Amino acid sequence: MATERLSVSQVEAVIRQLRDVIGVRVVSDPAGVIQEIHVLTQSQRAPKQVVRDVESALQARLGITLDHKKVSVAQVQSGHAPAETSRMEFVDVSVSLTGTTAEAVVRVKRDGSTYSGSCTGSSTTAGQIKSVASATLSAVASAVPDSPTLLVEDVCLHGVGEHQVLTVLATWIGNRTDEVLCGSCIVKQDPIKTAVFAALDAVNRRISSAN
Repeated sequence: MATERLSVSQVEAVIRQLRDVIGVRVVSDPAGVIQEIHVLTQSQRAPKQVVRDVESALQARLGITLDHKKVSVAQVQSGHAPAETSRMEFVDVSVSLTGTTAEAVVRVKRDGSTYSGSCTGSSTTAGQIKSVASATLSAVASAVPDSPTLLVEDVCLHGVGEHQVLTVLATWIGNRTDEVLCGSCIVKQDPIKTAVFAALDAVNRRISSAN
């Protein structure tokens, strides 16, 4: 839990920025400790995935470690089936180290076409992971109509239950508005590949609205 006391409105503001969330209500006790979070979403994903997004976003943005049992999700039907859209798929990733510098190159595939993105950053482990996430978003931006600007705001590695989860917080800067995106992936072996999957998890839920 964050050391400073955070208002309900701060917590609700972070959750409202998540993809497909259309309403949220946070209930806290007199000491400011969160007791319940109720989320209303149009998402077609499983409620467990929405809960994981809430956990990851609050940890990354506010430093709040949340018990997933406190989050309830209600979903509304849009009235029509969502259009089929192709997703970005991972092809490969490489990281080259030169002194204190790391260059990450990521390739993704969509509709049979391959797109590449690169980013240079620190050679530290954290720097490599953030560079890989940025390179992934660079590759995605070149594959999306109108070429939006995609920026990595933060990358966070944290524990959820018995697992380590890597979360990528990014901003999609389009022609009309900016949107905060959040993607996460359980770290199984290689955190470098995990960074790619977490970044793709964020943008694949946004790509359909760019078509």
